[in-house]
Amino acid sequence: MGYEIRKAEEAMEAVERKLFRADGSPRYSELEMEEQRAAARQVLEATLSKVEEEAREEIASAVAEAEDVKASDVYPHALDHLLGREKVQTLTPLIREDCETLPLDDLVGRVRSALRRGDSVEQLLWTRGVRRRLQAEGQGPPLTGQAQIAHANQTMALRYLLDELTDRATPEQKRKLASLRAKREGAQDQLAEVNKARLRLNAEADRQVARERAGSVL
Repeated sequence: MGYEIRKAEEAMEAVERKLFRADGSPRYSELEMEEQRAAARQVLEATLSKVEEEAREEIASAVAEAEDVKASDVYPHALDHLLGREKVQTLTPLIREDCETLPLDDLVGRVRSALRRGDSVEQLLWTRGVRRRLQAEGQGPPLTGQAQIAHANQTMALRYLLDELTDRATPEQKRKLASLRAKREGAQDQLAEVNKARLRLNAEADRQVARERAGSVL
């Protein structure tokens, strides 16, 4: 996908070069030049949208597959008999409340503390609570700007902690989760490339406007 972006950018650069003669004078009228630039920009923007859509689909697919693996629950559901009824009954409502109500940043800190303590009963209950919280976060209202970026980072941190909580998975499950994590991170890298390309595109548009204004003054 990164190749597609670079190819579209190079095509746009080639169009820009063809607009001028060797001595720097324009080959076409101002209207014709703007039309050619707009057409090249449209191709690049379509490519960026396509890559972005594919990357988001990859991320969603990897997340969904990982949830399926984790939902197979390598931990037993019948905790009462295996790990102690009283401890489970005491911790369950407390951990459930934290997972449902804490801000994501605070929840990340709480889960990290649980991982450091290493208590298997507690970690199991956090696993279930964190999984439900991540599902709920995915159904919330859309965010924008800095709030969207912060939420994405916090959610990703929580997903990594969920991976650690499920570290007692079988070797096969671990391999599957590692593969899905690599798939997700690769798609996130593509989204980063899309954002960088859009910044370059907007910067070039700003420079073009500045050049046109300078030319009109002269």
